Amino acid sequence: MPLPTSPTFSLNFSYPAQADTTPGLTLAAYSYTGAGRVIAINGYGGYPGSYGAYSSPITPATSPVPVNYNLASLYLGGYTLDSLLSPNGANCQSFRPPQDAALGSVTVTPADVKTCYVYFVAYTDSNRNGLPESSEVRYMTHDVLSYADKTVTLSFLTAAPNMKQTWNFAAGWSRAAHYVYLPDDSATYLRSLNSDPVQRYELHEPTPFTSQ
Repeated sequence: MPLPTSPTFSLNFSYPAQADTTPGLTLAAYSYTGAGRVIAINGYGGYPGSYGAYSSPITPATSPVPVNYNLASLYLGGYTLDSLLSPNGANCQSFRPPQDAALGSVTVTPADVKTCYVYFVAYTDSNRNGLPESSEVRYMTHDVLSYADKTVTLSFLTAAPNMKQTWNFAAGWSRAAHYVYLPDDSATYLRSLNSDPVQRYELHEPTPFTSQ
């Protein structure tokens, strides 16, 4: 078997301190197919001292539990990430702006770049289908693990919310850090997603893109 072309990542997460004994809080990595279907990304990790498959538990299922624990890790292997980039993979394709992007506002430099994204949430799998659903998500992050087949800058405008977005990705896999603010005397939010080498993600209660 040839070696993977993608690196293996050890991703570090923080989230609001947990001090309860409720089992089932799971750290999930997921992506989308070109048709919009959610797919699970296999990884290993969890709260310190635990291991699991893609469903990486970060709330222990048995007592005693750590007190005020709020850190977790997730390991994504090179072969797993390579599977997203294959011709039959998830969504490594030409950049497609959101459906409500204003016509003519989209710029992609270089135009032929292909991109792919992995998203992260902590959720309780109430319906036991192994996939995070919006009603089950307790914590999330607007940062993503992004892939671009070459260094790229993307920009576009959206109407809902009223926002100008600028994304700058290095070639290969990197954490894309979310930053947003509303300038004084302006109704248009400015949001950026920029490659950052630090694989540290802060999970928080669900918020819209207009929130930091």
